[in-house]
Amino acid sequence: MKSLRTIILFALAAFTILFSNSCRDKEEQGPVLSVNPSELVLTGNAGDLLEFAIVATAGDNELRNLRITQKPDGGITTPLLDTTLFGSHADFFYVYTIPSGTNRVLLNFKLYDSDGKYYETIRDLYVNAGSYLTETTGHQLFSPNFFAGNNAFSIADLTPRQLGTNPDSSLVDITEEDPINDGALNYTLKSLSGIRFVRNNSFNYAQATATSAANSYTSSSAQELVPNIAVDDILITKYDTVLNKYAVIRITGISDLEGTDQDRYTFSVKK
Repeated sequence: MKSLRTIILFALAAFTILFSNSCRDKEEQGPVLSVNPSELVLTGNAGDLLEFAIVATAGDNELRNLRITQKPDGGITTPLLDTTLFGSHADFFYVYTIPSGTNRVLLNFKLYDSDGKYYETIRDLYVNAGSYLTETTGHQLFSPNFFAGNNAFSIADLTPRQLGTNPDSSLVDITEEDPINDGALNYTLKSLSGIRFVRNNSFNYAQATATSAANSYTSSSAQELVPNIAVDDILITKYDTVLNKYAVIRITGISDLEGTDQDRYTFSVKK
């Protein structure tokens, strides 16, 4: 009897294990999220672009959506992305601009499937202030019709030029375009040195860094001519294509009076 009882107990134990494994096998698998860079702790400079490679894989249910949020140190959580996903697989890139004004940001990536199951991963980002560009103010650019005035400007050495003295065109980074020569400001700026400009009035001029200027410039379509110049316009240019140096120009004043003697732009430069 004892050996029969033992056999029965072993049989019940084996059945319990098989039943348990069977139930475990039937549990629905949730989604899985891969985020690269895969390091949990990251560092970067304010204004830099940080690219995340994201791969979302469904379990037993279809994908539903991916949410990305950020929480600066001492700040509140704000959404960055809430995108709908379909099917069982998705991969894409998300480009994040590292913010200024904080030394740490928590980035939360949360993937949901159609049954509400989710996968979550966090990146702890430490922010370096980066090197801010140096500002000079009070620069003036007179109308090209005012030959006695400084009607050209070199960004490289922050020096005004006069077109009437026939300066080396490679030194004329900024002058006004005046195709009809009517004596009035044309509100269009150009370069004789071959550099181009991007107008970005949403650019953070107060906290401009070399990196943020480069990011804004390279992510936009640079133009030879910048028309409709107005006060508070922000122009970004790559003024040294060999050493990859960038400058940010902010128009601070425009004077367009009768005659040409006092027609001029006033601007600041960060470089």
